[in-house]
Amino acid sequence: MSIFQTQIQNIANFLSAFGFLSKIKSYSGDYKNGFYHGKGRLEFKDGSVYEGQFENNKMHGYGKIFFKDGSIYQGNFKNNLRDGTGIFKNTEGSQKRVVYQNGKFREVYTEDYKIHWKNTVEGTFEIRAEDCSTAIDIFKSLTKQELLQKSQLNADIKKMKVTDMSVFVEEEQYN
Repeated sequence: MSIFQTQIQNIANFLSAFGFLSKIKSYSGDYKNGFYHGKGRLEFKDGSVYEGQFENNKMHGYGKIFFKDGSIYQGNFKNNLRDGTGIFKNTEGSQKRVVYQNGKFREVYTEDYKIHWKNTVEGTFEIRAEDCSTAIDIFKSLTKQELLQKSQLNADIKKMKVTDMSVFVEEEQYN
Protein backbone atom coordinates (compact mmCIF):
# COMPACT_ATOMS: atom_id res chain seq x y z
CA MET A 1 0.00 0.00 0.00
CA SER A 2 1.38 3.43 -0.97
CA ILE A 3 1.77 6.32 1.47
CA PHE A 4 -1.24 8.00 -0.13
CA GLN A 5 -3.39 4.88 0.26
CA THR A 6 -2.25 4.51 3.86
CA GLN A 7 -3.25 8.13 4.58
CA ILE A 8 -6.67 7.60 2.95
CA GLN A 9 -7.19 4.46 5.05
CA ASN A 10 -6.12 6.30 8.22
CA ILE A 11 -8.53 9.17 7.47
CA ALA A 12 -11.34 6.68 6.78
CA ASN A 13 -10.60 4.86 10.04
CA PHE A 14 -10.50 8.18 11.94
CA LEU A 15 -13.84 9.34 10.47
CA SER A 16 -15.33 5.93 11.13
CA ALA A 17 -14.28 6.09 14.77
CA PHE A 18 -16.29 9.30 15.18
CA GLY A 19 -19.37 8.03 13.42
CA PHE A 20 -18.92 9.85 10.11
CA LEU A 21 -18.45 6.57 8.26
CA SER A 22 -20.52 4.72 10.78
CA LYS A 23 -20.91 1.35 9.06
CA ILE A 24 -17.27 0.57 8.20
CA LYS A 25 -14.89 -0.89 10.73
CA SER A 26 -11.94 -1.73 8.44
CA TYR A 27 -10.90 -2.50 4.86
CA SER A 28 -8.05 -4.55 3.50
CA GLY A 29 -7.43 -5.14 -0.16
CA ASP A 30 -6.65 -3.47 -3.46
CA TYR A 31 -6.81 0.25 -4.16
CA LYS A 32 -6.95 2.37 -7.27
CA ASN A 33 -6.54 6.16 -7.07
CA GLY A 34 -7.11 5.97 -3.32
CA PHE A 35 -10.39 4.06 -3.61
CA TYR A 36 -11.26 0.46 -2.77
CA HIS A 37 -10.92 -1.15 -6.18
CA GLY A 38 -10.36 -4.78 -7.11
CA LYS A 39 -10.40 -7.58 -4.58
CA GLY A 40 -10.88 -6.74 -0.90
CA ARG A 41 -12.39 -7.42 2.50
CA LEU A 42 -14.65 -4.97 4.29
CA GLU A 43 -15.58 -5.38 7.96
CA PHE A 44 -18.61 -3.57 9.28
CA LYS A 45 -19.13 -2.37 12.82
CA ASP A 46 -22.13 -4.65 13.24
CA GLY A 47 -19.88 -7.71 12.75
CA SER A 48 -20.82 -8.44 9.15
CA VAL A 49 -18.03 -9.00 6.61
CA TYR A 50 -17.97 -8.54 2.83
CA GLU A 51 -15.33 -10.28 0.73
CA GLY A 52 -15.25 -9.70 -2.98
CA GLN A 53 -14.90 -7.19 -5.76
CA PHE A 54 -14.87 -3.40 -5.34
CA GLU A 55 -15.11 -0.55 -7.79
CA ASN A 56 -14.58 3.08 -6.72
CA ASN A 57 -15.14 2.38 -2.99
CA LYS A 58 -18.28 0.32 -3.63
CA MET A 59 -19.07 -3.38 -3.49
CA HIS A 60 -19.36 -4.09 -7.19
CA GLY A 61 -19.05 -7.43 -8.98
CA TYR A 62 -19.03 -10.85 -7.34
CA GLY A 63 -18.76 -11.13 -3.56
CA LYS A 64 -19.95 -12.70 -0.32
CA ILE A 65 -21.49 -11.11 2.77
CA PHE A 66 -21.22 -13.00 6.03
CA PHE A 67 -23.94 -11.47 8.19
CA LYS A 68 -23.55 -11.21 11.95
CA ASP A 69 -26.44 -13.69 12.48
CA GLY A 70 -24.51 -16.40 10.60
CA SER A 71 -26.39 -16.24 7.30
CA ILE A 72 -24.45 -15.77 4.06
CA TYR A 73 -25.23 -14.20 0.70
CA GLN A 74 -22.94 -14.77 -2.24
CA GLY A 75 -23.63 -13.33 -5.63
CA ASN A 76 -23.58 -10.18 -7.70
CA PHE A 77 -23.34 -6.62 -6.38
CA LYS A 78 -23.72 -3.28 -8.08
CA ASN A 79 -23.00 0.08 -6.39
CA ASN A 80 -23.03 -1.41 -2.85
CA LEU A 81 -26.33 -3.24 -3.44
CA ARG A 82 -27.16 -6.87 -4.19
CA ASP A 83 -28.08 -6.95 -7.84
CA GLY A 84 -28.68 -10.04 -9.98
CA THR A 85 -28.59 -13.68 -9.00
CA GLY A 86 -27.03 -15.14 -5.89
CA ILE A 87 -27.26 -17.83 -3.25
CA PHE A 88 -28.62 -17.14 0.23
CA LYS A 89 -27.74 -19.58 3.00
CA ASN A 90 -29.67 -19.17 6.26
CA THR A 91 -28.43 -19.92 9.77
CA GLU A 92 -29.85 -23.47 9.67
CA GLY A 93 -27.80 -24.25 6.54
CA SER A 94 -30.68 -24.26 4.08
CA GLN A 95 -29.90 -22.41 0.88
CA LYS A 96 -31.80 -21.07 -2.10
CA ARG A 97 -30.98 -19.20 -5.27
CA VAL A 98 -32.39 -15.69 -5.26
CA VAL A 99 -32.67 -12.65 -7.53
CA TYR A 100 -32.13 -9.06 -6.34
CA GLN A 101 -32.58 -5.81 -8.24
CA ASN A 102 -31.04 -2.62 -6.89
CA GLY A 103 -30.80 -4.17 -3.42
CA LYS A 104 -34.42 -5.32 -3.31
CA PHE A 105 -35.38 -8.99 -3.22
CA ARG A 106 -37.31 -9.90 -6.36
CA GLU A 107 -37.82 -13.65 -6.40
CA VAL A 108 -36.47 -17.08 -5.74
CA TYR A 109 -34.50 -18.04 -8.83
CA THR A 110 -36.10 -20.75 -10.93
CA GLU A 111 -34.96 -22.84 -13.89
CA ASP A 112 -36.64 -25.17 -16.34
CA TYR A 113 -36.10 -28.91 -15.94
CA LYS A 114 -37.12 -31.82 -18.12
CA ILE A 115 -38.30 -34.85 -16.19
CA HIS A 116 -38.13 -38.20 -17.99
CA TRP A 117 -40.06 -40.94 -16.24
CA LYS A 118 -41.28 -44.46 -16.75
CA ASN A 119 -43.50 -46.70 -14.70
CA THR A 120 -44.68 -50.26 -14.51
CA VAL A 121 -48.37 -50.79 -15.16
CA GLU A 122 -50.49 -53.70 -14.12
CA GLY A 123 -53.07 -55.51 -16.14
CA THR A 124 -55.02 -58.74 -16.26
CA PHE A 125 -55.92 -61.15 -19.03
CA GLU A 126 -57.15 -64.70 -19.25
CA ILE A 127 -55.19 -67.61 -20.73
CA ARG A 128 -56.84 -70.93 -21.49
CA ALA A 129 -54.25 -73.66 -20.80
CA GLU A 130 -54.03 -77.23 -19.63
CA ASP A 131 -52.13 -76.31 -16.45
CA CYS A 132 -50.49 -73.40 -14.63
CA SER A 133 -47.05 -74.14 -16.04
CA THR A 134 -48.31 -73.97 -19.62
CA ALA A 135 -50.14 -70.70 -18.84
CA ILE A 136 -46.91 -69.17 -17.54
CA ASP A 137 -45.04 -70.32 -20.66
CA ILE A 138 -47.65 -68.67 -22.88
CA PHE A 139 -47.44 -65.48 -20.80
CA LYS A 140 -43.63 -65.36 -21.04
CA SER A 141 -43.75 -65.81 -24.83
CA LEU A 142 -45.73 -62.59 -25.35
CA THR A 143 -44.00 -59.34 -26.36
CA LYS A 144 -44.68 -56.20 -24.31
CA GLN A 145 -46.88 -54.87 -27.08
CA GLU A 146 -48.94 -58.11 -27.21
CA LEU A 147 -49.20 -58.11 -23.43
CA LEU A 148 -50.58 -54.56 -23.40
CA GLN A 149 -53.03 -55.32 -26.21
CA LYS A 150 -54.38 -58.50 -24.59
CA SER A 151 -54.58 -57.10 -21.05
CA GLN A 152 -57.43 -55.23 -19.48
CA LEU A 153 -55.72 -52.03 -18.39
CA ASN A 154 -57.52 -49.40 -16.43
CA ALA A 155 -57.60 -46.34 -18.69
CA ASP A 156 -58.55 -44.08 -15.79
CA ILE A 157 -55.23 -42.50 -14.81
CA LYS A 158 -56.53 -41.75 -11.31
CA LYS A 159 -56.98 -45.44 -10.67
CA MET A 160 -53.70 -46.57 -12.27
CA LYS A 161 -51.35 -48.10 -9.77
CA VAL A 162 -47.68 -47.18 -10.14
CA THR A 163 -45.64 -50.08 -8.83
CA ASP A 164 -42.15 -48.91 -9.82
CA MET A 165 -40.82 -45.61 -11.05
CA SER A 166 -37.41 -44.32 -12.05
CA VAL A 167 -36.68 -40.66 -12.73
CA PHE A 168 -34.01 -38.90 -14.73
CA VAL A 169 -33.73 -35.12 -14.42
CA GLU A 170 -32.14 -33.14 -17.22
CA GLU A 171 -31.26 -29.52 -16.44
CA GLU A 172 -31.65 -27.14 -19.35
CA GLN A 173 -28.31 -25.68 -20.39
CA TYR A 174 -28.23 -22.00 -21.30
CA ASN A 175 -25.29 -20.32 -23.00
